[in-house]
Amino acid sequence: MRRLRTGGLITAAILLIATGTAHGAVTVGQLDPGGSGVTCGSSFDFLQPTVTSGNSYVMPYEGTVTSWATRASATSDLHMTMKVFRGKGGADYEVVGHAGPQTLQPSVVNTFSANIAVKAGDVLGVGVTDPTGPACLFPVTGDTYLYRYGFPSPGGMADGESGTFTSFNDRRLNVTAVLEPANTFSFGPVRRHRRKGTANVTVNFPNPGRLTVSGNGVGGSAVKSGAGIPVPAAGSVAVALRAKGRKRRTLNETGAVKVKAIMTFIPAGGAPSQHSLKLKLLEQ
Repeated sequence: MRRLRTGGLITAAILLIATGTAHGAVTVGQLDPGGSGVTCGSSFDFLQPTVTSGNSYVMPYEGTVTSWATRASATSDLHMTMKVFRGKGGADYEVVGHAGPQTLQPSVVNTFSANIAVKAGDVLGVGVTDPTGPACLFPVTGDTYLYRYGFPSPGGMADGESGTFTSFNDRRLNVTAVLEPANTFSFGPVRRHRRKGTANVTVNFPNPGRLTVSGNGVGGSAVKSGAGIPVPAAGSVAVALRAKGRKRRTLNETGAVKVKAIMTFIPAGGAPSQHSLKLKLLEQ
């Protein structure tokens, strides 16, 4: 029988942290507050990379746009398409997804569903197809939006197409979108500490949130805390795992034991996701 010894815990260490603070589901963009909209022309695409105040139109993190809204003018039978653009450098942007076109009910805020995967840094925008377009802009002194005429495409750029945009001053886009944070996560390298019979598992996260760990015979800092460990930002976290109880005794006696860790990631403001990891712990 191997000599029994206490397995030391390795404190969870941050390997890589992106700058920024934790966020939940957010509303990106802004609506015309007073119905003083500016009519937009046909076959144009519009996006708003910067604002002087209020909500940004830039996606703050990776996730899914689940809905969008605009405040319609009093004119009937108008249409609008919500689009998401990704910068290609300078004034060049690519369409990464769209929802619509949708028929707008006049003089009210119109809300529509969407399902567009986005990355941090993508920009909310719209596309207009009507000859006399909807009020997709409203006046704001000091703001700058970008536009591009979509000819020969009748509805502006399609998904996957890119083009160069031109700036125009003192206007802001009349559109918002709800962004839900991504909850996917993956496992990276495993570093085993044979002298202590423990292991550090690298876990990669798309967004900030919290990680909890459970499993029969599984111990470690994330298990001991009960509430798990914080994930301050998108990046990678090293999670310390060890055996406990009967699994620990087996490891002490034989020098090896298999454990199954169940990890649950809860992004700030989002839905949880869960994966299991089978791990062989070794002790010399």
